[in-house]
Amino acid sequence: MTLEKGGTVKMLINESENMTNAVKLCEYFFSSGVDTLVAQGKPRQEAEMMIARYFGFIWPGELRARFSPEFAEELKQLLFDLETQGHATREKDAGMEILILRWKDKFRWNASLAMNERRIFKEEAREVGVAANEKDGIRRMREVFYSVPDKSMRSMLESAWDGIGEWRS
Repeated sequence: MTLEKGGTVKMLINESENMTNAVKLCEYFFSSGVDTLVAQGKPRQEAEMMIARYFGFIWPGELRARFSPEFAEELKQLLFDLETQGHATREKDAGMEILILRWKDKFRWNASLAMNERRIFKEEAREVGVAANEKDGIRRMREVFYSVPDKSMRSMLESAWDGIGEWRS
């Protein structure tokens, strides 16, 4: 690396400091959100999981790995909602709600769908995945995915969404 009057090094140090500060800020907002939920009677581990799932992650560690300056703003908003309203909810995905209503009985009563039903479901599910990806990328896709209560439907969603944005089955 060539140093030109320390400019490159200073820029890298500033970026590193900004990221470090953002991670600390995210951790503060995350911990404060957990504390707020614990004060409402939730066990600490459950509170951490609830916040992770709110953002579309399975585990709190996955959430922490994404901490950034932009994410600090989202965590700040979540904390504000928890403290002022006592809860926070993400908007429902209308496309997924319709898909669930349309297909839940088929998944409940049939262990396997006919080939043409599978194809139709995957086409409809793919449209929902593309819309979620366009809205907020992988984060929104995870939120929508984990909103689906039926495991077999989630399994088919996973394969239908393969290749959309960052989604990989």
